[in-house]
Amino acid sequence: ESCVNCHRVRGTVAQGSYAPDLTHLMSRKTLASGMIENNLKNLSDWVRNPQAIKPDCLMPSFGLTDSKQKQIVRYLRTLR
Repeated sequence: ESCVNCHRVRGTVAQGSYAPDLTHLMSRKTLASGMIENNLKNLSDWVRNPQAIKPDCLMPSFGLTDSKQKQIVRYLRTLR
């Protein structure tokens, strides 16, 4: 996916500088600039369709398959 174009995860090829650094994503209490609690359901919903949670946010909805969305969330949950 194109996540790496905008997001940084230190120590990986993801070196984007436009969007938030996701290196320690799971240590955060909230997502979407503090709009929602950082938990599995909200993270999954956010990755699936950020515009439904925060209309006009800069993160687009990518139309991910369920499988791809679950893979991304599984990876993001390792970022502590």
